[in-house]
Amino acid sequence: MVVLTAKNVTADDFRLLAGQADRVLQKAGLSYSDVSATLKTLYVTASIKSR
Repeated sequence: MVVLTAKNVTADDFRLLAGQADRVLQKAGLSYSDVSATLKTLYVTASIKSR
């Protein structure tokens, strides 16, 4: 699971999501190409692991 949020994620938020999300991305400071590249990498990694 990937979480993409515009919220400022606190340390407590990260702890809450630990073990439940593969990646937590904060929208601030990320371009669409950054988000796209991260999602592509996660998809490829998941595809390889499922083989």
